[in-house]
Amino acid sequence: MPKNLVIVESPGKVKSIQNYLSNYVSEPAKEGVAKGSQQRETFKVMSSYGHIRDLPKRGLNVDPEHHWEQTYEITEDKAKVVSDLRKEASSADLVFLATDLDREGEAIAWHLREIIGGDEDRFVRVVFNEITQAAIQKAFSERGRIDENLVNAQQVRRILDRVVGYKLTPLLYKKIARNLSAGRVQSVAVRLVVEREREIRAFKPREYWDVFANLRQKDSQEARTFKVHFTEQAKFDVGSEQVAEQVVVAIQASTPTVKSITKQETSRSANPPFITSTLQRTASTQLRFALSKTMRLAQRLYEAGLITYMRTDSTNISAEARDSAAKLVKTKYGTDYLPSKPNEYKSKSNAQEAHEAIRPSDVNIDPDAVQFGHQLGRMQLKDKAEVIKLYDLIWRRFVASQMAPARYENTTVAVVAGEHELRLSGRVTLFDGHTRALGTSSDDRQEPDLPEYKQDEVLTIDSMDKKQHFTRPPARYTEARLVKELEDRGIGRPSTYVSVISTIRNRGYLSMRGRQLHAEPIAEIVTDRLMACFKDLMSYEFTAAMEEQLDEIAVGERHWEGLLDDFYGDFNNKLTAAESSMTPNDPIETDIPCTKCGRQMMLRTGSTGTFLGCSGYSLPKKEQCRNTLDLTSDEETLKVASGNNTEEAGEQESRRLLSKRQCGKCGNAMDGYYINENLKLHICGDMHISCDGMELEHGKWDFGSSDNTHPCNVCDSDMQLTNGRFGPFFRCSNESCGNTRKALPDGSMAAVPVPFPELRIEEEDDYFILREGKAGIFLGASRYPKVRKMRQPLVRELKSHANEIDQKFKHLLDAPESDGSGHDTLVRYNRRTGDYYVVAVDKAGKALKWQAYFNEGRWQPKEMLRK
Repeated sequence: MPKNLVIVESPGKVKSIQNYLSNYVSEPAKEGVAKGSQQRETFKVMSSYGHIRDLPKRGLNVDPEHHWEQTYEITEDKAKVVSDLRKEASSADLVFLATDLDREGEAIAWHLREIIGGDEDRFVRVVFNEITQAAIQKAFSERGRIDENLVNAQQVRRILDRVVGYKLTPLLYKKIARNLSAGRVQSVAVRLVVEREREIRAFKPREYWDVFANLRQKDSQEARTFKVHFTEQAKFDVGSEQVAEQVVVAIQASTPTVKSITKQETSRSANPPFITSTLQRTASTQLRFALSKTMRLAQRLYEAGLITYMRTDSTNISAEARDSAAKLVKTKYGTDYLPSKPNEYKSKSNAQEAHEAIRPSDVNIDPDAVQFGHQLGRMQLKDKAEVIKLYDLIWRRFVASQMAPARYENTTVAVVAGEHELRLSGRVTLFDGHTRALGTSSDDRQEPDLPEYKQDEVLTIDSMDKKQHFTRPPARYTEARLVKELEDRGIGRPSTYVSVISTIRNRGYLSMRGRQLHAEPIAEIVTDRLMACFKDLMSYEFTAAMEEQLDEIAVGERHWEGLLDDFYGDFNNKLTAAESSMTPNDPIETDIPCTKCGRQMMLRTGSTGTFLGCSGYSLPKKEQCRNTLDLTSDEETLKVASGNNTEEAGEQESRRLLSKRQCGKCGNAMDGYYINENLKLHICGDMHISCDGMELEHGKWDFGSSDNTHPCNVCDSDMQLTNGRFGPFFRCSNESCGNTRKALPDGSMAAVPVPFPELRIEEEDDYFILREGKAGIFLGASRYPKVRKMRQPLVRELKSHANEIDQKFKHLLDAPESDGSGHDTLVRYNRRTGDYYVVAVDKAGKALKWQAYFNEGRWQPKEMLRK
């Protein structure tokens, strides 16, 4: 009985695939593929835990002079994994490389083959789009080889990114600031946000007013709101409340009469099933999920066998999946909801049509079946709820994509009121079609039925209203909007967008305020310097063309070395020129005296933000002054939009612009920074680029700085709130100490982290640390963010470290360890009230009904509190 080794990327797939292969009987091997006979085989499934080797972090490790030879090394945390795989492979007849079906998965398979070594005929490549028994067994029957073209495409992308990052980053360190980085895609993504920032800053909001009349029919008690319809030009003539009031008076003096009633039938077809980018965008807008969370939860669904592969740019679906969806639609919704012929969707020209869209593996497993089924295993309740929400989104989108269009009747009623025209629009759903499956996630909601108005009917004015507005600047990018823009321009690939956006945020180029991305000053400086010296690299068209060339390599239509040679020759010449031509990020002089030595302070911008530094910083050590002053942005005092309503967000952005001081030199909005309670600095938004406008404002402000000092737990000096590239944090004022602590959203300092080395995370070879965050205390991996494991602590676990727990959590140590029936209790935090409580859990970690709360100085079960 042949013994085979199967290697997958994720440990979450091991158990399912092992079960599906337990009764597998092989088919005769195809010509040119590893030999085998039709017989029962045994399989052992193991995981590589992702990539097992990469280019070393230090050094270029790519040789342009010798055919782009690469030096790879096994990553530090994968030494044991590789040792175990080699050991198991040494006694296997065949090694099945069952990594993911994209370029990254193909490259991992290639690295595994290279590291394990031996006869290449032993290695078999298998790919599958879903983790179901049928898909797995079909994949193992259709055995293939590693696609060298896909491997080359992945490696060229990796080499390009390494060359750009490795060569440009030291230049940015030297010319701009430390802790910066540049990238082939990330720098272009930053450019998009920077250009939007400048468009907004230069925008001049104009005031205008809308006027509404609540009209009702003669015999009706119900009034309908009609909006005064202005032409686009006349709309802005109503630029003040006084003019708006004149319109109100004119309408009130008129006899409103129905001028026309227009009805038009329209239809709306379903959207295609999700691809990676549309899933990310929809989950962001509808579920408020960050891109990283969406992909993490989708990975769980894929590993559980519930959805197809989630990294895809193809809207193609298999005939079997289409037939299954048609049967479900007919049974669940009726024959009327089936289109006359199956819906087909065209993918983009560069999509991999061999892939499928993201869809349920089995459309008959609806979201309710997942909620009460066992596919998700022992997942924490919160995670499980979020996974089910994402599955619900995917399931509804796929089912809707196979349904008939929705049909509507749109009605517009025009009313003449003196010289003005008022309009009322409404829509009635004639047939809900595909929106029936979308449910509450759809933006197609039933409008109330309109009254039966008649031509020349005279209406009665019930009341009038007016509302102030401002013209809106271009909308800021959210993560979802930035993903769409990158995709529309052909920049990067959807599977890389999460890491790209994460990197540029972590490097301090962008900040998230509400749900909007704001470009920081350092992003504008770096973008301008790179645009001046590396115009092609920063070009949207050049970056998109590079992606097309990578696609050509993937299908064997272009030689990979030639692409690298062409790119590197031009890039290296420009790099040499930039060494001398790039404008440095010099500090800017101010009239503000240093609080320690009296010298002139200078305005500096780095990856951690904008701050004041003493001009004596660069003097010889005996004369040197290293004093710095943090500048507190006034953005927190300005009203910034964070909602999904585009109109409301634009209005708030306009009001934010109007609240800013205007630069006396160029007229653009200025950025305000508090130096202390009595002094505020305004600097032109284009300060580091083209305008040196700067103004000091004296006054009296209370921005919460007085309570932002706490004793250091290491040296007993004061710890002060400051800003870093990851947001506010506390830093010890004693320069020789270097202690830092996390800042909570309310400005207070988080408790000292407590290691729990006995609580191991076996699959990650790590352990938990007790931390405090905005959602209370929790156990998180010590190697976060590399290891993203976290959970709530049990009361008995806290008691085992009673002497190390912060005093503010001491009451938790008095909480009951069990519910009296042998079930452990788990600590939870109510973010609405700010209180902790405990809940009983079973052995699988599932919450039970028993709860206890801290009330009047003691812990009481919930049922006792009710009494």
